[in-house]
Amino acid sequence: MFDFLGRRIPLERALFVRFFLLLKAKNQYKKILTIKNKNIMSKLNSICNICGKVHLNVCQHYNEGKNPYVALVFSCPGEEEKKHGRPIWGQTGANFEQILGVLHSNNIFKWYFQKYDFRITNAYCADSTSEWDNNAIISPDNIERLFEELENTINREGIIICFGKKAELAIDEMCSKMGTFAPHIDVENLKSKIIRTKHPSPTNLAMHKETTIDSIAQDIRDGLKGKTIPAKL
Repeated sequence: MFDFLGRRIPLERALFVRFFLLLKAKNQYKKILTIKNKNIMSKLNSICNICGKVHLNVCQHYNEGKNPYVALVFSCPGEEEKKHGRPIWGQTGANFEQILGVLHSNNIFKWYFQKYDFRITNAYCADSTSEWDNNAIISPDNIERLFEELENTINREGIIICFGKKAELAIDEMCSKMGTFAPHIDVENLKSKIIRTKHPSPTNLAMHKETTIDSIAQDIRDGLKGKTIPAKL
């Protein structure tokens, strides 16, 4: 006889019960490994074929955000973004926080408490040396990548804000080619609002005295009212 959990049972039965429990534990472990492998594969499937990095809910060029109704499109990641693995880091991000403060004072986007509450992406997701290569920006792979990151915003008939000419170029190309990779979307009756303004980088603000935190915030306010604002540097 063998004492098992306070009960005396035959040794053969105890060995069988032990074998059964070990087999059950092994199967549960296999299930856990399967789930982990699926998670790993889903991450591998999200590797960008442009910059070669794994794109999850946040990376150097992209931030999923809490609410995709408003999406911000900038140019491309710089050294600060590469270093910290998040978009619009450093002074550009700080400048946008100031813009958001001005908008908050006008009761605009008050449900977005800070920059990473927004959906954020870039016209190009690789290094900054590609920023000035328009062919790279409008390449099919890049435009499809951009659409995938903005699809939730488009489906919700949300707001896309382009910061600078590179962002404007990418969004215009995406809209013109959308029918080829998103035939389910009626491009002719696209209801998403696209707002165009200047880039809030410290270099841009220093080089163009007319470009200020307040002027960018005003562009966004005007865009929300339906006025057409051409993008500038």
